[in-house]
Amino acid sequence: MKNYKKLKATGVITLAATDQGVIVQRAKWDADTGESVTPELTAVDEKALAAEKATLQADIAAQVADIDALLADADKAKKAKKPK
Repeated sequence: MKNYKKLKATGVITLAATDQGVIVQRAKWDADTGESVTPELTAVDEKALAAEKATLQADIAAQVADIDALLADADKAKKAKKPK
């Protein structure tokens, strides 16, 4: 869920525990009147979130490894170019 921390801090998002898991309740308002309307309810799929987190961490680790390799090669190239 995008912007979870911000939405939680502003009270737009709350969590409710059920016997089967956790539900995200997102407050909604009528655009014309500003009155509160029926909130949006979404089940939290903790397994899917954990899998997404693992995938993102692996992607970031791979990107960091590529950057590290490029920086190391750039350093080697600079050292090789220096006159002796």
